[in-house]
Amino acid sequence: MFEDRDIIAYVEQNRERRATAPWVFVHVPEAVSASFREQLADALQPDYMVTLKGTERGGNYDEKVQDAVQAFCRADDFQRARLITGHFKAFQLDSVNAMKNSHRLTMLRDPVDRLLSDFKAQSDPKAVTAPGFLEFARKPMNQNVFLQYLCPKNFWKPQDCMEYMLDRYSFIGSWEDANLSLKMFYSLLGMRGNLKPVEPDTAKSALQKSDLPPDMVRTVARLNGGDYEIYRFFHDRFIALKEKFFELNDYGRMFRQMAPAARERH
Repeated sequence: MFEDRDIIAYVEQNRERRATAPWVFVHVPEAVSASFREQLADALQPDYMVTLKGTERGGNYDEKVQDAVQAFCRADDFQRARLITGHFKAFQLDSVNAMKNSHRLTMLRDPVDRLLSDFKAQSDPKAVTAPGFLEFARKPMNQNVFLQYLCPKNFWKPQDCMEYMLDRYSFIGSWEDANLSLKMFYSLLGMRGNLKPVEPDTAKSALQKSDLPPDMVRTVARLNGGDYEIYRFFHDRFIALKEKFFELNDYGRMFRQMAPAARERH
């Protein structure tokens, strides 16, 4: 089976080939845990993460990320990639021709929960306090982050953003139903996943949402009203499919009802 003990040659010759554009995971900060991202990558190898090195930081961050995306698309790794992830924004992908045919996916999370995790991830543990969180939440750069990341620039009406997302994203999951999200995404790949995501990386740290005064939670929610419209719209659509999806997913019924795929000759 392993002729000449050359594993790479064996895998290359016999692996399942899909001549499709790569999946691009638009990873909104703290919307999911790093381990969740790894479980996406388990199904889509090889995967690559577009990041900025320490020496590239500073200056206009958005422009530097866009330059990094463009540079990656010119590299050989782009031709191999089945999954590309990063904290990039929609306009940075829209501006690169090589990314226009990619399959985009993203995950949404309750905006206050996501923002609280983002605050804890960026703060010194001694500074993780309720007043500190409110100060963090009042900064415009930390408000309505879904609008900032998932839609083009100047899309400040949630309805416009939702229409864009419905047109451009192949998959939009919900962190509150992470296991179902993984199952649904795996089904797009013809796989039956039964994975159990862990909690967000900062979930067990100090200061939980239950520790915040109710008035503060309502204030932060109002500051992120646009994100809540987007989150509720997609979350409600997602949950409405839950019972039907599990019925179809059980025993692989869904795949048996699909039309046969054309077989590729090796």
